[in-house]
Amino acid sequence: MQETTTTRHRQADDRERSQDLAARFHELAEQWEHDTFLLSNTGQALAHPAHVAIVGLGIPSYP
Repeated sequence: MQETTTTRHRQADDRERSQDLAARFHELAEQWEHDTFLLSNTGQALAHPAHVAIVGLGIPSYP
């Protein structure tokens, strides 16, 4: 019984982290798009702090 309760808590924590990560990803993506949509220089767009932060979130953050 204890293992099941622990597993449920872990799953709830994982869902919460996943939702937080998704929200952070979308926040950063919106900021990046807003700040770079007129840039023609790909290097500048990729060096933008929001893009760097998205990359720093890691693979689990990508939709």
